Amino acid sequence: MKVFPGIILILFLNTICNAQIDTNTTTGKKVIFKIHQLKDENINTIACYYVECSSRAPRVIMPDSCASYNIVYILWENKHTFFIQKFDGCKTYRAVHMDPMFLQIVKKHLDVILKEKIYPPEYVRILNGKPLVYSLSQDHTCHTIFEIYMGSNYQVAGLNNFEVETKYINGRHLNRNYYRNQKTFLNKLKLIAEKETLVLNKAVN
Repeated sequence: MKVFPGIILILFLNTICNAQIDTNTTTGKKVIFKIHQLKDENINTIACYYVECSSRAPRVIMPDSCASYNIVYILWENKHTFFIQKFDGCKTYRAVHMDPMFLQIVKKHLDVILKEKIYPPEYVRILNGKPLVYSLSQDHTCHTIFEIYMGSNYQVAGLNNFEVETKYINGRHLNRNYYRNQKTFLNKLKLIAEKETLVLNKAVN
């Protein structure tokens, strides 16, 4: 974690802006198949949610067990009923009902969501009578990604989890962008998705 005076760092911008599910993985193949299946059923509102991290901790995988780094959730609406389904490289999971709030926000506020900006953690110090802005960056972080299909329209939105979650810098300086970031639709979608996937994983794992 580094603090830079007077510098705003936006990390991994290309990762967010060009994010797409890797169709070469087992997870990616399952996801693309499901999306085509939903489109064949004339489902017009579909979202994929996943988290991409710049580094991954090694895992110990026991014999006859499975661990998948690539986990994607698909959310969709069908005749005013809302579903979520988990996809990874290990097994097949059933779809379950979910709260409609996520897709309702996407449908109503997509234009705003695509223009929203998450600001890096910053605080101001007065040095020699002048304000100096300090900005915080982190080398290893995760991004929440949303791939959204609305009819024939395809869009990608995302946010840096470290930037949106950091409230205090060095444990004592309030991040002046914290509350602004918290109020964004992007953060609302992130919080809803985290809650829905937690409920889903308890139900299907």
